[in-house]
Amino acid sequence: VVWNRTRAKAAALEAFGARVGETPAEAAVGADRVHLCLSEDAAVDGALAEAGLVAGATVIDHSTCAPDGVAGRAARLAETGIGFLHAPVFMSPQNARDAKGLIVASGDRAVFDRVQPALAAMTGSVLWLGDVPERAAATKLLGNAVGIGLVSVLAEVLMMARAFDVPFEVLTALLEQFNPMVAAKGRLGRMAAGDFAPASFTLAMARKDVGLMLGSGIDAPVFQAIEVLMEEAGAEGGDQLDYAVIGRRVVLDRGRG
Repeated sequence: VVWNRTRAKAAALEAFGARVGETPAEAAVGADRVHLCLSEDAAVDGALAEAGLVAGATVIDHSTCAPDGVAGRAARLAETGIGFLHAPVFMSPQNARDAKGLIVASGDRAVFDRVQPALAAMTGSVLWLGDVPERAAATKLLGNAVGIGLVSVLAEVLMMARAFDVPFEVLTALLEQFNPMVAAKGRLGRMAAGDFAPASFTLAMARKDVGLMLGSGIDAPVFQAIEVLMEEAGAEGGDQLDYAVIGRRVVLDRGRG
């Protein structure tokens, strides 16, 4: 049984054997397990309030939500005897059709163990993050931050390619041979550990290169912000350290603030 705030979206699933509930309560009546995938916390809370769930039911929330919102929701549902698992997904509509993707889950381990086979059938990959209910919510935001940040950088790389008259095919050929993400895990670990000993690329050389990127007058706000971080790290004596030293201010100083 399916329900959607836009009824036509739910009705599209009737061809696959689903029955449309006109309200959350109608969709949830008699259900042992209720799955939610909504746009934000208020929509999740509203649907749950209307669903009229009783003790013994289980809620699996796939929505991308605020960690604080998930923590409060888990506590409220626990008080009423309703099982809860937050299990946001990394998957596109096509991934959903192909049952491929990633679910990250946290909360009540007993609930997870009970529903894990069903979750695995949905995506093929399920990552358990522990019993802190809001950890999956925070982890989903981290994953989205990587994706959004990467797209922001790629937009400016494409802008630079056009400014430097580099054909798109040349850019893509480069990325087929050179993948900076290969080194991402190592540099992330070094930043987390505060290890900025010189490696293959010092801050001084990275600063020089960013200056070359921006020197032609390209309006690239992401790289302009990176240049500011580099200047700050250089002023603190970091020029001969690994260029990941810009993470010292971001991760250690500003992360605490």
